[in-house]
Amino acid sequence: MYDENRNAMQNKEEYDKSVYLFQLKFVETKLLEIINTIQSHSLNTIIILFSDHGCGGEINWKIQK
Repeated sequence: MYDENRNAMQNKEEYDKSVYLFQLKFVETKLLEIINTIQSHSLNTIIILFSDHGCGGEINWKIQK
């Protein structure tokens, strides 16, 4: 698990929402770099991003307020 600056995060729980947010910021930065690199070679390239449910996958929405 990494923070938004790619520093390893120690002793963090897998489902800690703050850890998810840090990793999301890191991934977003890297994705933008990758997309810019791809588009610099060809503006006509189609880029499709697909994601899973994020950190809320284990939430029981029926009992949440």
